[in-house]
Amino acid sequence: MITTKHLRVSLLIAATIATSGCNPFKKGTPKTPVVGQRISVLTSEGDIQVDPATLALPMTLPAAAANTEWAQSGGNAGKSMGHLALGNVLGTAFTVQAGRGSSLTARLASEPIVVGDRVYTIDTLGTVRAFSTQNGALQWASQTPSDRGNEASLYGGGIAHENGRIYATNGLGYVAALDPRTGGIVWQVRPGGPLRGAPSVANGAIYVMSQDNQIFSLKEADGKTNWSQPASLEIAGVFGSAAPAIAQGTVVAGFSSGELNAYRYENGRQVWQDTLQRTSIRTSVSSLTDIDADPVIDSGQVIALGQGGRMVALELTTGQRMWELNIAGISTPWVAGDWVFVVTDDGKMVCIARQTGKIRWINQLPQFERAKSKKGQIDYSGPVLAGNRLIVAGSNGVIVNVDPATGSFQSQTRVRSGISLPPVVAGSTLYVLDDNATLYAFR
Repeated sequence: MITTKHLRVSLLIAATIATSGCNPFKKGTPKTPVVGQRISVLTSEGDIQVDPATLALPMTLPAAAANTEWAQSGGNAGKSMGHLALGNVLGTAFTVQAGRGSSLTARLASEPIVVGDRVYTIDTLGTVRAFSTQNGALQWASQTPSDRGNEASLYGGGIAHENGRIYATNGLGYVAALDPRTGGIVWQVRPGGPLRGAPSVANGAIYVMSQDNQIFSLKEADGKTNWSQPASLEIAGVFGSAAPAIAQGTVVAGFSSGELNAYRYENGRQVWQDTLQRTSIRTSVSSLTDIDADPVIDSGQVIALGQGGRMVALELTTGQRMWELNIAGISTPWVAGDWVFVVTDDGKMVCIARQTGKIRWINQLPQFERAKSKKGQIDYSGPVLAGNRLIVAGSNGVIVNVDPATGSFQSQTRVRSGISLPPVVAGSTLYVLDDNATLYAFR
């Protein structure tokens, strides 16, 4: 997706938090190089500002709830997990190598998933692994389908779980169903072009997005195609693709063209369409319209964020906009109760009232490992709301805890390599997969 052959451009996006005007991070380890051509993508979100009335409101969050699984990208089919249970003080439960990580020619694209007593990963060679959630012991490793001579293009896929099956995609365009106990392949299909993202699963179907901007609905039982729908083809965009969100019989998908489309799950009939693109933007990303952040469906509302400089809330049934903000980003927003939390691509963390779109707080995350020289750009993934704090992970290997009421820095920890994938919480355990494909569990 990010090579000339695949007609994609891989972007290096900056994002994250500062408190009291100083950078809490020390110099980190060198970042894994990002695949593809680098272009400047820093945006200016100077037209968003805090609303005093919203700031004065009490911050009430849902009570933290224990979740036993994180079954697909975003946690569940709707990409809305609320407030998760997690201890206040975490120690390292285990650290284990999970295959081959990111490099100059390949990049990890999918967070781990957690189901039962196992945590599953997929590496840049398209190998799915199962580890014990207790001690990290390897249970099995299974290679997704490939073509002889094209193994270098396997990277970029993802994994999901539903109804006793692991569903995996890879960069060669294969979708495979695996037995979660053994890793054995139950069936495999190749519905379209290369796949650069994780599948979503609901309603007895697997939903996958192809590099050439098509969405496919496949039968869980055998992988046969239920329906497919195309969107406009876009040459340039961010590496990866957003996983569709599914709820109330509707599938919401974001494309690299900036289109946000809603479909009926049973037949693919388009219900409504929107475009997340600003009419004017004072940045070098003006030519990019990609939606790389998963849409979120919560309580009949769709929250979506695009790289083209637009964040929106829409009614799920009609697609009518409830509010919009001039915000650009590629990390999936987090919805909890009356609030939406998001990291923008110019390094800001923002708290938004979900009903009005008014902003409670904006805090700048450190953008550089060496602030004075503005070198060592830091990119962030997340947030996740767990244990009464927002958790974001940085490309310098730092995991940061943030106060959801104020956006202020609370604490941090560091792992050995950079992190480009969002943290995962399940079973009161925090899982992080770094760019070297090292899996960390904290509890």
